[in-house]
Amino acid sequence: MAEATMRRSDRVCMTLLLEVDGTDSYGHSFKTAGRTMLISRHGAVIVLDQTVEPNAELSIRRRAPGETYRQGAVKVIGLFGHEHDGNIYGVSLIHPEQDIWGVEFPELSESDETVARMLLECSFCRSREVAHLGEVELKGFEINRGTARNCKTCGMPTIWVQAVHEMAMGRADRFQTDVDPPPAPRNYSVPVAPPVPPVKKPSGRVKTRLSACVRKQGLNEEPAVCEEISKSSVAIRCRQRFDYDTRLDISVPYTPGTANIFMPGRVTHVEEVRAGLYRHEIEYLKPGEMSK
Repeated sequence: MAEATMRRSDRVCMTLLLEVDGTDSYGHSFKTAGRTMLISRHGAVIVLDQTVEPNAELSIRRRAPGETYRQGAVKVIGLFGHEHDGNIYGVSLIHPEQDIWGVEFPELSESDETVARMLLECSFCRSREVAHLGEVELKGFEINRGTARNCKTCGMPTIWVQAVHEMAMGRADRFQTDVDPPPAPRNYSVPVAPPVPPVKKPSGRVKTRLSACVRKQGLNEEPAVCEEISKSSVAIRCRQRFDYDTRLDISVPYTPGTANIFMPGRVTHVEEVRAGLYRHEIEYLKPGEMSK
């Protein structure tokens, strides 16, 4: 999906189940189920089995057990496309201070230590926040599939894991996530993290074997392996070849069935490492370049 405006917050690809009230293009009132495809501090991309006009106001409420108190009003930006279960609309929150998503979004980080962005969930209280990870935290996640972070709700360090999508089951009164939450690291019997030992200063370029995913508008998502990552760029290997200067969205780390953050970038180098396998250097786009 093309970038229409400069990003004001991270954008998380995540399914949250919604109940949507509004008026369709024919002036008829409706109440129907919907879902998010992407969320941000200021809005979302949602799927809706109705036809609505730009600037229409909708009321949305979360459907997950324990989250139904989260509700608010949104304004339709426009029609973005179609899915098998409905139309894709961009919407903006009329009152961004309302915490509809249950996710804490930090300011976009310009820190030299940020090398990856993830939506993480406290394994004890289930608080969720977009985390800007440095080299140490990213390495910890790669080894343990979780990372030690201070939880504002718990008031202590806990283990944080990737948040999963919401998915309804056959009956309206049943609900589950589409994958079980990732297990806590093996060495911890409770979700309380020990102090992180002193480490050397981050080098800025991190060697990894993390799973990644790249996508180009109009094409399917392409699985990849991340070899190196830094604040400004990433090196990946994948079977699809992308030409020099191609604009892509890339997510590192990437886990199917969980919320993932895709960042816009462009290919600065491509080479064939062996038959049918290509190495790409991808430079993240700066905020001023995202709308070009």
